[in-house]
Amino acid sequence: EAGDIRTRGLLEAMQAFGYRAVNVGAGDLALGYADLLNRVEGLSVELISTNIVKQGTRETVFKPYTIVEVKRPSGSSRSAVRVIRSE
Repeated sequence: EAGDIRTRGLLEAMQAFGYRAVNVGAGDLALGYADLLNRVEGLSVELISTNIVKQGTRETVFKPYTIVEVKRPSGSSRSAVRVIRSE
């Protein structure tokens, strides 16, 4: 399907540009959780989301944040990526 090809292509490009983590939104799950996992299979980009929880709970489906080591010409530093949930 065209949407699947675009999604996979976008994720592959993000990986090629060095993205380490991508926030998952509700639209990414329009075709279901299993479909999303199928599209990201084999990619090293980590999926994160604070807003998507298991039905009837407050437990997140994906890790709510990640910490990655970023190598820079002047040395290294740590960066945290987190999306805050508003209720």
